[in-house]
Amino acid sequence: MKKNTVIISGLLLSGAFWTSCRTLESGAKVVDKNRGEIVISAPANSMTAMPEGRKDGSITKARLKLEASVKENPKDTASLVSLAQLQLAQDSISEAEETAHRALLLDTKNQGARKVLAQAAIKRGKHDLALIFLSALGGEDSKDSDILNMLGIIALSRNDSDDAMRLWKTGLTLNPGDISVRMNLGVMYLKNRLFSQASTQFERVLKVAPQHQDARLHLGIIEMSRGKNVEALETFKSIVSADKSNQLALFNMAVAQRNLSLYEDAVDSLKRYIKASPGKSAQTDQAFAMIDDINTILAANNQKVSDEDLQSLAGELASRPQPGKAERNTTQPDVKLPVKHAPPAATEASTKNLPVKKAEATTNRDKAQDSNVTDSEIDALEKQLKSPAH
Repeated sequence: MKKNTVIISGLLLSGAFWTSCRTLESGAKVVDKNRGEIVISAPANSMTAMPEGRKDGSITKARLKLEASVKENPKDTASLVSLAQLQLAQDSISEAEETAHRALLLDTKNQGARKVLAQAAIKRGKHDLALIFLSALGGEDSKDSDILNMLGIIALSRNDSDDAMRLWKTGLTLNPGDISVRMNLGVMYLKNRLFSQASTQFERVLKVAPQHQDARLHLGIIEMSRGKNVEALETFKSIVSADKSNQLALFNMAVAQRNLSLYEDAVDSLKRYIKASPGKSAQTDQAFAMIDDINTILAANNQKVSDEDLQSLAGELASRPQPGKAERNTTQPDVKLPVKHAPPAATEASTKNLPVKKAEATTNRDKAQDSNVTDSEIDALEKQLKSPAH
């Protein structure tokens, strides 16, 4: 998927930014002038914070139950809002919007429905539309950590990381149990190499949600950044054993293996990472560059991976259909792509000459084409929300 990353130089962090009560994710593009271009992706797998729901299908079961309830009682706004939230959690954005609109027709001031529409707008890259809904919900004066979380994501998309951090810290003060805000704050600390602060956030997430794979993965990245490659490798292996196509874990596992001179294992992990990718991207280019770097080392021992093998991988990747703008949020599951940060000092020499590709920026204009909301409809909606009746 977009997928878009932060290019800083060696490892991959989560590109996901989370919204809505620990279960929903949204993303934003950022340009960090001090470190290079950053593009934070909006993954569709919105159940990272609920791995148990992903494994046993409880979210799907709950959705089916709510659909039956709404069919029996079409005017049950509470069930409609809950259904919209689950639809959005499963990345059924259009369905979630339709369900939320049904709730608003019954209750024009329904805050839950407006929050769903704001989350959907963020997923589509329609931040101006999201701000309309969020302003109607109190904006920065809101005491709801979900609202502040989404405002932080939008601030980050507009290159104001300081404002994003301020909003997330305020959100945590209001609701220390908000996993989404805590994860976002932790990723930002990690991006800025504030490892102790980042560790604190991820460890607190795990106290509340012990199976939260992203929190575990980011703690592994922190271990690797501190030179604890053996410990980090065990963390990544554990995650991959539970989720064999976890791209963040696969890539970072390859980095740890390379740092430990387990070159063949690293190449194998990178090949698995490439095979799990939906198509050619800046990230797969980076993986191929790492393989080239490792092959330079292996060549001395006549253990080089064959060019034919790499050409086959590249050809397979290029042949995969790229997700179109219209289908990205409907039929094509988004893949959470990584954020890169500087490698540990102990391994800096080994990465010194590693080519780093720049991320392919996906503009908000591109993402806005996913939306079925026109500018005139946004203007009309803004007037409606500002009218005395609302």
